[in-house]
Amino acid sequence: MQRSPIVYFLFFLSGITALIYEIVWTRMLTLVFGHTVFSVSVVLAAFMAGLGLGSYLFGYAVDRLPETQGSSAGGKAALLIYGWVEILIFASGALLSFLFANFSGIYASLHSVIPESIPLQNLIKMVFAFGLMLVPTTLMGATLPIISKYCVTEDSHIGTQVSLLYALNTLGGALGCLMAGFFLLGTFGVLQTVLLAAGPNLLKR
Repeated sequence: MQRSPIVYFLFFLSGITALIYEIVWTRMLTLVFGHTVFSVSVVLAAFMAGLGLGSYLFGYAVDRLPETQGSSAGGKAALLIYGWVEILIFASGALLSFLFANFSGIYASLHSVIPESIPLQNLIKMVFAFGLMLVPTTLMGATLPIISKYCVTEDSHIGTQVSLLYALNTLGGALGCLMAGFFLLGTFGVLQTVLLAAGPNLLKR
C-alpha cells in the first residue's frame, strides 16, 4: 500500500492542536489555582505523563498488528486506528475544555464536603485536573507509534521516517504555541480557541 503524503501534513496539524490545548488549559486552570506556576505545573505534568503512557501502551498494541512489509493490512489497520484516536481526542478535549471553563463552579459544589485546608484543597484540585487531562493526553501520546506503524515501510529507513514524523509534530507544536499566544486567544477567546483546535481532529478522520 502506497503511503499517502497527506498523512504527514495531518500529523503536523496534530502537533498544532496539542499545544493549543496545552496553552488554553493552562490559561483556564490559572483561574482555578489563582497562580500561573501551579496551572503550568499541573498541565505540563499531565501532558508529559499522558504522552509517555499513550506512547508506551499504544506502541505495544500496534506491534500486535500485521507487519506492513509485503502486506497492506497493518498499514490500513494503523490508519483506521489513528482516525478513531483523533476523534476521541476531539471529544475528550472539547469536553474537558467545557469542564475547565466551569471548573470553579464544579469545585464550589464540592466545597461543602472538603475539609477547610488550603493545601488539601489545592491537592484535590490538582489531582482532579491531572486525572481529567490524562485521558486526552494519553490519546495524544498514542498518535506517534500508531502513525509510525503506517508510515514506516522498511526497517532500514525506520530512523529517518520516525524522525521526520517527530520533527513535523514538534514543529507543529511550536506553531500552535505562537498561534495561540499571539493570535487565537486574543481574537477568539479561551473556549472558542480550544474548540477551533478541536476541529482539525475531526478532519483527520
